[in-house]
Amino acid sequence: MEKNVYQNELNQVRYTAEGKAALKTALLTQSAFHSSRRRCGWGRRSLAGVLAAVLLIGTATAVAAPLWEAYFGSLSANERDLMEELSGELPPPVTCGGTTMKPLAAFGADGVFYLMLEIQTPEGTMLPLLDGEDACYTLMDGKNLENRITLVNSNGLEEAEFLGYMIADDYLEDLDPDDNRIRMVVEIHADGTLVGKTLRIPGLWEINGEETVAIAEGEWLFPITESMSQELVWTLDAAGLTTETPYGPIVMDSLRISPVRVEYTYHYDEAVAEAAKEAERAIQEEDAVVGMVGEDGSTTPMAVSITPSAKLSLVMEDGSQMEFNGGFSSLGSGNRHQVSTTFAQPVALTEADYLLWGETRIPLT
Repeated sequence: MEKNVYQNELNQVRYTAEGKAALKTALLTQSAFHSSRRRCGWGRRSLAGVLAAVLLIGTATAVAAPLWEAYFGSLSANERDLMEELSGELPPPVTCGGTTMKPLAAFGADGVFYLMLEIQTPEGTMLPLLDGEDACYTLMDGKNLENRITLVNSNGLEEAEFLGYMIADDYLEDLDPDDNRIRMVVEIHADGTLVGKTLRIPGLWEINGEETVAIAEGEWLFPITESMSQELVWTLDAAGLTTETPYGPIVMDSLRISPVRVEYTYHYDEAVAEAAKEAERAIQEEDAVVGMVGEDGSTTPMAVSITPSAKLSLVMEDGSQMEFNGGFSSLGSGNRHQVSTTFAQPVALTEADYLLWGETRIPLT
């Protein structure tokens, strides 16, 4: 097999225990910022995970869609209807230390949850307009891992051992920079059901360059309850479909799609698995891959692991393709994989044409 094929697979790697621990530490202390929405995110499992079930909760009135346009941008009429359909009842406001976090809108489905909050600090506290790529408000302290957003169970313990999840928060444009209120959005992606879990927010911080300032600290708890069924999840007849990879064919076992994510299982035979292992050995022998380099110049080796896979995308009726925003994957027995990937924003499936798996088209009907 050609060396450039091996190089193209370098993005599918796993680390040794030491390398993974070092990378995890780096990820947990890193803040990412976006020009339109100031995002500071943290992922419980940034490297791997599994898949998800069905939720959740949301707003009860017909004002949900306009609120979410501040987060997702302009929505089509079908997308607005979808937002309302995914929405239900809101959790109550929570006050701690004089700071109130009030849910304005919420929705979720299929292991994904979005919560928009209005945060009001005590009278006399100013929340100035933050300007610049390296400035944002955030609901987690990136310099202290104890002050991060978590999911907790009914006993108040973090769902760390039983549920993989990723949480990000976004600071929305300030409607009135002279008052003591801002809007934030919390976005959760999980590899299992979120029903019965509670979102724990530890406070509000201002990040400006290298400086982090605590505005409010405490505990704000928002339970996630079930208020919808699986009616918006479609199970497609895709078992037995195949597509090609650089190592040989892979075979689809099952496929489900909802307005927020796609999840599927596939497998491949031992000949394909062996071809991928041969590529791994070639990379390690020819390229001497190094994982992490310490301050003293010492290196931590990185174990390369290639998973035969194919890109999956949703093609809309107008020919455009919907973007995905990360996901989870896991390896089961018999070279069988479970994969779930989340859309960058909820999709009105009535406007979709087909799924494209590698070069294989999968109709939605």
